[in-house]
Amino acid sequence: MRRLAAALGLLLAGCVPGEQSGSPRPSPVATSVATVENAAAAPRLIGASMAYDGARSELVMFGTWYWPSEFPTGMTLPASPTAETWTRRNGKWTRLAPATSPPPRPWAGMAYDEARHQIVLFGGGGRDAVPTLQDTWIWDGRNWSQRKPVTSPPAGWLPVLIYHAKLGRVVALIPIQGDVIQTWAWDGSNWARLRPTIELAGGIYGQSPTSAAYDAAHESVVVFGPGSGDTWTFDGKTWARRTPVTGSPRGRQGSAVAYDPSTGKSLCLGAAPTHRV
Repeated sequence: MRRLAAALGLLLAGCVPGEQSGSPRPSPVATSVATVENAAAAPRLIGASMAYDGARSELVMFGTWYWPSEFPTGMTLPASPTAETWTRRNGKWTRLAPATSPPPRPWAGMAYDEARHQIVLFGGGGRDAVPTLQDTWIWDGRNWSQRKPVTSPPAGWLPVLIYHAKLGRVVALIPIQGDVIQTWAWDGSNWARLRPTIELAGGIYGQSPTSAAYDAAHESVVVFGPGSGDTWTFDGKTWARRTPVTGSPRGRQGSAVAYDPSTGKSLCLGAAPTHRV
C-alpha cells in the first residue's frame, strides 16, 4: 500500500498543465520555514511531486505553493514562488527547511531509488516564467543535492519517473514534442538513454501526463495514456502494447496508476473520461 499511496499522491497534489516557456532556468533557492503552524495541515502546492521514501518510512513531497495567475482569494501573495519540501509520517505533514533545494517548479518527475535509498527528482517546469527543466536532484532524507551527470535526458514537459526493480534503476519517460517518448535510466551517477525496438509514440500523452507504475508481479512498468486510453508495458528491454481482455479505461484527465501488492494488480484512478486523441 505504500507504493499505492505514493503514486496516487501525484493525482491529489497535481493541477491541470499550463503553458511552456523557453526562458533561462532559475537558480536554486533554500526554503526558510521548518514546520507549519498547524502540524496537521496539508501542503497547498501546485503540480507537486511525491514519492515514498522506503529508507525513512515517510512520504516526501516537493512543489511550489502558488503561481501569481492562480493564487487563492483571501490569502497573502508571497513575493515569489516558494520551493517546498514536505514529509508525512504518522499522519502528520511537516514542512522541512533543507539547506539547498531545487528551484520552484510544477510537474517534476520524482521516484524513490530502492537500490540507492534516495529520491530522484528530474525536470519539470514549463509554467509562466519557469522554463521546461532538465536538472537532476537527489534527496537523502535531510537535504537536496544537484547532480551533474555527463549525459542527461532532454528537457521534456511532464517527465514521469518510476523505479524499475528488474533493472535496479530509476526509469524516466521523457515526452519530446514532435518525437517519441524517450526512455532513460538513472544508475546513481549518470543517465543513459535506452533504445528499445519499439518506443512509445508521443501522442500517448494527449493533453495530460502519462500515468505509470511498476508491476512487481510481472516485473514491468505499466503505462496508461490518459488521452489515448492505451496500455503499454516495459520489461526493461522493449515496450509492448497490451489489450486487456475485459476492456480498458477510457482516456481521462489527471489519471494516476498505482500497483497494489496485496492483489498483484495495477489500479487506475482519474477524473471524468475525455475524448480520445
